[in-house]
Amino acid sequence: MGYWHSLYSTETYEAMQAANCDYSGMPWNEFPSQDCMDLMTKFSDDTDKVNVYNIFGYCWGLPTEDGSHKSIPKEGELGLTAVGGQIKTYKKVFTQKDYTPWAFPNLPNKKNLKETPPCVDGEFIIKYLNRPEVRHALYIPDSARGWDMCAGSEFEYSINKIGSQWIYEALRGKIRMLHYSGDIDGAVPTTGTYNWIQTMGAKILEEYRPWMIDNELAGYVEEYDGLTFATVHGAGHMVPEDKPKQMSYLLNNWIKQNRL
Repeated sequence: MGYWHSLYSTETYEAMQAANCDYSGMPWNEFPSQDCMDLMTKFSDDTDKVNVYNIFGYCWGLPTEDGSHKSIPKEGELGLTAVGGQIKTYKKVFTQKDYTPWAFPNLPNKKNLKETPPCVDGEFIIKYLNRPEVRHALYIPDSARGWDMCAGSEFEYSINKIGSQWIYEALRGKIRMLHYSGDIDGAVPTTGTYNWIQTMGAKILEEYRPWMIDNELAGYVEEYDGLTFATVHGAGHMVPEDKPKQMSYLLNNWIKQNRL
């Protein structure tokens, strides 16, 4: 996905192909050769300033033109909020390495989240969700602790080698499913999602085609037995944020079983 969007060089891409680099086993500590790991480092360096959740989107937290950084909390820094007469604390920061620990095998503690996700204005989000009036609007009891980006050392995430395939297999014939994807999402790229769906050998009811809103391309859709796969053109990982009109149209028409 990165290569076909010109995020790194043809030289690096061809070197990966020549070395038969396969990074799919990294989440389970099955690392490729050192040459391939060096190429992964090169790729990471080339794409370090790209917003992984929207490769054409703004990347918060990068240095400004005068060389200074935007207001970014320091690692381990806590915020405070007053709720119900009590002081609640919350962590301000997490790191990209904590969200993708498999790409950084030498980390001493892969589960200890410390900073905001890459390119996300996490401090704004955390401060907003810890405001007393926001907590009240969301019916969060005063007894609940301050909201964190993740739960720190309590955060557990098990990566499944077959991804979301088990969900389709478990629910097939019982409930309709929609799997949508923003086509400029670098975190969970459309290409990867489409590839694993195709490997299942599910019966195709309607082949891959564009879907439109007001005579403009909104994305592409393919219908399978019990599963609808839809892309949203120009959207990143947070599709409702990037393309609210398209997301609303897609979801409402899918629920009503209208043809897109």
